[in-house]
Amino acid sequence: MTVDNIRESKKNHFLFVLYYFVVFFGAAIQGAFLNLYLNNAGMSSTTISIINGCVAIMGLYTMPFWGKLADRAKSRNAVLILTMVLSTVLLVFFSMAKSLVLLGIMMVLFSAVHNPMNGLYESITVDYSRKYNWKYSPIRMSGTIGFAVMSVIAGFWLSKNQSLLFPIYIGSMALSTVIGCLLPKSKGVGSEKKKADKGAVKEVYAMLKDRRTLNILILFGIYMMTNNFNSVHYAIYLKQFCSVEKATLLSGIGHMIMALAEVPFHIGPGSRWLKKIGVEKSLCIVMATGVVRWAVCALCWNEWVLVITMAFNGIMLVPTIVGVVEYIFENSPEHLKATAQTTLRTPFSLVGSLISTFGFGTLVSVFNNAGLNGIKCIYWIMSPLCLIAGLLVFVPMVKRERAEKKSAEQK
Repeated sequence: MTVDNIRESKKNHFLFVLYYFVVFFGAAIQGAFLNLYLNNAGMSSTTISIINGCVAIMGLYTMPFWGKLADRAKSRNAVLILTMVLSTVLLVFFSMAKSLVLLGIMMVLFSAVHNPMNGLYESITVDYSRKYNWKYSPIRMSGTIGFAVMSVIAGFWLSKNQSLLFPIYIGSMALSTVIGCLLPKSKGVGSEKKKADKGAVKEVYAMLKDRRTLNILILFGIYMMTNNFNSVHYAIYLKQFCSVEKATLLSGIGHMIMALAEVPFHIGPGSRWLKKIGVEKSLCIVMATGVVRWAVCALCWNEWVLVITMAFNGIMLVPTIVGVVEYIFENSPEHLKATAQTTLRTPFSLVGSLISTFGFGTLVSVFNNAGLNGIKCIYWIMSPLCLIAGLLVFVPMVKRERAEKKSAEQK
């Protein structure tokens, strides 16, 4: 690389690190406090689950739409900025909603525009990571740190004044949009070339013929199922052990712990270990970790125990998010990078989310009506589900690798 290229690489790397740090401020608000806000407004946990189920169904259409639009555009960045601007505008209207019906509608509309952002900025980041030979994981870690910082700060302020949620969220979205405009441009293939490729989505789904890819995405879907349930019900479950104000503060602390627990797996020995064993085996370990994590949540007797369980998320989230993103990027056609990120994961994420929202969400109400603790019962169910899913992938994977090794030795 020339001196100018090195300078350009450092400058762009800094911009991506800064962007991830700030854009994850909003992720912290949404992940740690938005569902709690809806619950405190009078919405039951079952209703919140159903709304999140509607969000998942919308994602089946909105994720591919934004992905294909980004790949067809001259610049994927333009589509990313569009989603960010629309998300900020919708947050303003969201903040004005008072009735439960309007809150539910705004949640669905906002998520339909906001959630596809992840696939868009991930594809842009990995594009430049390949161009400049960067490591994606440390960039993603800057978002983790931003998430941790905002979780604890917002948790402190929202425990004192819940009405600050939307001003904080809108401010973080506006700031990340400004920084997003400074990111280097990632080119799409252009609308004229894309018109000839009517089978784009079929070409992406053809990747599922590979058994390893299918296994990875199945375990990704199981993770999304359990993580989605925990995201919706975590703070609501905390309220069973303490006051609303303390639950808000502890939710922030818990999500800070969750984020910081990712750091050893973004850099250092954890990162090298995950890289060495590969995504498929990493996700089997994610399932094994889930067995323990959800069992501890089910046995929980104290709010601080529940807070500490968020530390399990480090080994669960990094292989699932970073590993799967990099795997899809490396194995997808060059002209379908954004489409693959937003489309390939969608059906698996959707099925997991629907089971979590409509299935588990309804069961929470059923268990509660039967005099049981509904959320606790679902945690009990999720633990053996992770065990079964992990074994169903791990056992055939070991047999396949042994067969491949034996075949290679014979040659």
